[in-house]
Amino acid sequence: MTALMMFWSVLAVAALAVAVITRITPLIISAFGFGCAAALVWLDYGFAYQAGVAVLLLMVGIFLWARQVKIPQEHHNEAGPSRLSGMGALSNFSAFSDESDEVKVDKWDDTETTVVFRGRVWKAKLAKGARAESGLYKVREVRDGKLVLDEVID
Repeated sequence: MTALMMFWSVLAVAALAVAVITRITPLIISAFGFGCAAALVWLDYGFAYQAGVAVLLLMVGIFLWARQVKIPQEHHNEAGPSRLSGMGALSNFSAFSDESDEVKVDKWDDTETTVVFRGRVWKAKLAKGARAESGLYKVREVRDGKLVLDEVID
């Protein structure tokens, strides 16, 4: 194994390990790019091709990650991007739900708002029959990447 193949392979394994630990899914694309660069070494392609493929897939991974971590300006001081934001960690909400899943809503824009829930900024919408008022709401479920808020808690 040449030194260049070892370099790309170590980068691929490191990126994959970081992707698994942090659950930032687009890092898997970057790991794939580094793995492809290692394969290009084996196929006797030049360094320009190897680096081009690696950088291209790294940029795709960064672009996908950046699209998932957008935080509205008014929430920058409340919560930073979650390390779980790339996974959609609450996509199976019932597995994580308990009776204390509440969020505070300051204002509504028609039937939607933005809230901080479990250290991450979420878009939220009203459940059918709920009223749009400021105060505490119970998180009923996650649907289409948004929290569904129900029953104002007094």
